[in-house]
Amino acid sequence: MKYLFCYGDSNTWGHIPSETLKGVFNRYEFDVRWPGVLQNELGADYHVYENGMKGRAAIYDDPGARGRCAQHDLPFALDITSPLDLVILMLGGNDTKSGAGLDAIDITNGMKKLIKCVKHSRCGRDGKRPEILLISPPGSFGDMSKSCFRPFFDESSERRIAELPSLFRQLAEREGTGFMDATEYAQRGIDGLHFTPESHANLGRAIAERVRGMM
Repeated sequence: MKYLFCYGDSNTWGHIPSETLKGVFNRYEFDVRWPGVLQNELGADYHVYENGMKGRAAIYDDPGARGRCAQHDLPFALDITSPLDLVILMLGGNDTKSGAGLDAIDITNGMKKLIKCVKHSRCGRDGKRPEILLISPPGSFGDMSKSCFRPFFDESSERRIAELPSLFRQLAEREGTGFMDATEYAQRGIDGLHFTPESHANLGRAIAERVRGMM
């Protein structure tokens, strides 16, 4: 049995796109969410742990949403689910919020700290490091003109997120991890942030193919 850990934000949690705040607690079923698609694609020889949280950021500690900074939470999450063969990290979008005051380099350095956390956690088999797959969020937001999330993201957010795929790719090369760009597989829905069911399916299948190669 191979154990995989999927660590991310609301698009790992499975948030259904919504134009109103009434929909912020709506979640796709497990077999629709990309970790569930990943599990179904890989089959019984793999066990997929999903750990998605709405609003989670790599480095930004949002004063209005405490407890969602990955640098504080990841060490505990890894310890709970160890031993692990592969850790999948997909974060960065929430760090581009207009109130965060972070540029793309800051966010990338935050992801570097998370990678280092995994490497030094001894959460792999026999206390060794697991494989790591870094996934950049899609490099563009959708149409947020009518989105309930519009107050949190502005034009500068769009510029920052556009830089992340390239910077994350370079980070993965330097750190010796796997890399995927979700831009190639996922599109955001009507709220400009959250993945459509088709995107979850495409991303989950693509990750499954990559995992087979890494394992």
